[in-house]
Amino acid sequence: AGGDGTVNLVATGLADGNRLSLPIAMIPVGTANILRKEFHLPRDPARIADAIAARHTSNVDRCWLSAGPVQRPFLIMVSSGVDAMVVDRLAAKRGGTITKAAYVLPTLQVLLGARIEPVEVEVDGRVVCDRARLAVVANCRAYGAPWEMTSLADPADGLLEVLCVTLPVRLCVLPIVAAGAGRLCVMALL
Repeated sequence: AGGDGTVNLVATGLADGNRLSLPIAMIPVGTANILRKEFHLPRDPARIADAIAARHTSNVDRCWLSAGPVQRPFLIMVSSGVDAMVVDRLAAKRGGTITKAAYVLPTLQVLLGARIEPVEVEVDGRVVCDRARLAVVANCRAYGAPWEMTSLADPADGLLEVLCVTLPVRLCVLPIVAAGAGRLCVMALL
C-alpha cells in the first residue's frame, strides 16, 4: 500500500536485472497514483482485492538513470530542471504524507524566483537538446495531477519518451497549465 514512489522502492528491492523476481500487488494510496491511472486499476478496496486474487498483472519496463557515477532505477519518469527543483524543495520540507496542494508553494517559488540553468539532454550518446529548462524522460503518459506529458509513452514497450522545454522559466508555467487542460502540444517532443 502506497504511492508510485513506494512501488518504485519495492520494484528496486525485488529486481533481478531488468525483471522483477516477483509480481507486485499495488494498493494505490499515494498522492498522484500514476501507475493506477496508467493501468486503470480500481480504487475500491473490494475490486482491488478481487484483482489481486485473480492475479491480474501488467508489465512495466524497469528503466535506469545514469548521471555520472549515479545509477538509479525508475519505473515512471525522471526529470531535470524546473520539475526537479520543485520536487527537491518539497522533499526538503516533507514530514510524511504529501498532498497535491503541497506542490503549490515550491512550484511558485521555483517559477517566480529561482534561477534555472539550462541542462543538456543526451539520448543514446547524442545531444537532443542543449538548453532545456525542463527535461522529462517518461515511461508513462501521465505525470502528477491531471497532466499528460506524452501520449506516446507505453510502460511496457521497451522505449522511453523524452520531453524538453526550452522556454524561459517564467514561461514554463504556460505549457504546464496547457498540459493540465489537455494534451501537451507546445513543447518540443523528441
